[in-house]
Amino acid sequence: MNDTLIFLHLPRTGGTTLRDILDKQYPDDVTLENKSLLDTDPNFNVDNKPEKDQFKLVKGHVYFRIHEHINQKCTYFSMMRNPIERTISIYNYIKKRSSHKDYDLANKLTIEEFIKRGHNLFINNG
Repeated sequence: MNDTLIFLHLPRTGGTTLRDILDKQYPDDVTLENKSLLDTDPNFNVDNKPEKDQFKLVKGHVYFRIHEHINQKCTYFSMMRNPIERTISIYNYIKKRSSHKDYDLANKLTIEEFIKRGHNLFINNG
């Protein structure tokens, strides 16, 4: 298969386990891991489009339509979770990690207030 596989890693869906399995199947030299949605623009732009041809796997927190920055055919896949359970899990994850950028906000607001604030990209599915 010559397609580039794009794994859209949605937080709190079991994707880290799948990522670890993919690490054993694809060598580093044909894999691009996008660590956060904030890395997407520098990693995927018109200027670096040709270098993306070497990758057989793109994984991580990326936006849909990232295939427009890759020359060959792409196939997307992801893991899903009940959206209510996932949102609660994200909120609780943030509340327990003092190093998280939204830690103070999550600990100051109820889950309903936190969701309505729309501040966290993962609560809003990026």
